[in-house]
Amino acid sequence: TTPTAAMRANMTAVHKVVHSRVSGSSSRLDARSKIDCRGALNQMRKPCANASRGSQVTLGRGSATNWVRSIFAAAGRNTSFESSTMFWDEEVEEPEAWEWTLNWNRINPKLIIGTCPCTTEDVDRIMDENGVDAFVCMQTDKEMEALDIDYPELYHHILQRGGVPSRIAITPQNDYHQAREIPHIVRIIVANMNAGRKTYLYGSEGVLRTAYALVLYLCFIEKMTMEDAIHQAGKLRPQAKSNTDLWQTVHQKHMQEETRGEIAWKNYQALCYPWGRNGNMFSWLKEFLLLVDNYKRYDGREHPSARELENMRRVGEKKVIR
Repeated sequence: TTPTAAMRANMTAVHKVVHSRVSGSSSRLDARSKIDCRGALNQMRKPCANASRGSQVTLGRGSATNWVRSIFAAAGRNTSFESSTMFWDEEVEEPEAWEWTLNWNRINPKLIIGTCPCTTEDVDRIMDENGVDAFVCMQTDKEMEALDIDYPELYHHILQRGGVPSRIAITPQNDYHQAREIPHIVRIIVANMNAGRKTYLYGSEGVLRTAYALVLYLCFIEKMTMEDAIHQAGKLRPQAKSNTDLWQTVHQKHMQEETRGEIAWKNYQALCYPWGRNGNMFSWLKEFLLLVDNYKRYDGREHPSARELENMRRVGEKKVIR
């Protein structure tokens, strides 16, 4: 059949809805699901383009209704087509973008964590108000480009003021890279402390990588238990409390599994008391990040598993188990 103008408008609305789901920063989809959905979007553009020329269109996977339902199944959205009000009548709210502000929190007399300085004036303010004489940066080049930060200018300005700048670019939301590099950040912080320097640690927002580094520092340097370190990190850096609350939930779940005998206490005890692992921050952080990722995928049900994604790809109409 030849699509009418109303059908073409509906297809365009579907495209906008799905695109907002797969490209938004607050999307609950993982990388595999995003790839699948983007493939579906490419298929959607073809019938829309053909419809504009008035040619014959075949939507595939049966009727148009089943085809659209399969897209939303892949996108992890439970959409009912029995209602008289279709989903494209709903307004799609764009996720709120993070707005940069310069803020920080004092962890101890020698360590401060906060958001990134963007200009030399920000550097001056941090140094003048806090007596900071060492900066440790975890931002990547893409992050600096997005915030229009000239890092060489900041670097030389810190040197001119007698400070010590350090940087290890750590990719955000990349567990492998974070587990490999954040322990080096903790070692730089300790080296600055031993040299009598007051350190300012920052990523971009100061809520994820800095929180991981803070937990690692409290566990291995201050000799806290994992539970106490997570609680203290959320208390010292309130902006990261959403992350530390999630980590506490993961910890409590594994404690309950240990009580029921589902996991061995001797294995989980090594995570709860990390300094007993010969000071190996790398392996500890890798296992900790793995626990959090597994919880998000299987227990929190925020992300479909690889098996669920494969089933959705084959069947098309299978719903995500929540």
